[in-house]
Amino acid sequence: MHTIELKDTIEYKICSNWFKVFFIISLILFSIFIGIFISLFCSVPFEYAFPYTIACCVVFLPSFWIFIYLPVKYQKKKKHLIKNYSNYIEMEVSLSIPITVRGSAVKYLIKIKEENGREKEIESHSYSDSTVTGRRMLIGYNSATNDIIFLKNI
Repeated sequence: MHTIELKDTIEYKICSNWFKVFFIISLILFSIFIGIFISLFCSVPFEYAFPYTIACCVVFLPSFWIFIYLPVKYQKKKKHLIKNYSNYIEMEVSLSIPITVRGSAVKYLIKIKEENGREKEIESHSYSDSTVTGRRMLIGYNSATNDIIFLKNI
């Protein structure tokens, strides 16, 4: 039984926010491309229209793959969370000293008590330093996948 809804968790909010950002950027870039393509296509003589179309696609297509991949990646993470949220067990933990990964991104080593009484250290996902505001955290632990998600600052 979970004390907080999935949509209120830190992990879900991060995935949703990044999905929105990359989706909006993708839409803006796509509309800019279409606008440039149409304006230049109308100004090019008809015999050069086909080579011009191929050249534009070759130039812009790689950037579209990047900006299509990123929203899809975060949408998959969000769907994975929705599908597997019931498998995570809620635990209150005290966080260790953060390990700086890059810039303001940090990871934490979290000690989890197993059913047999032993403790096991697991590395968390990378989070922005501003995401984790306290030393106590409500986490979700999935023993089947050995995965940790941050649910809420305590």
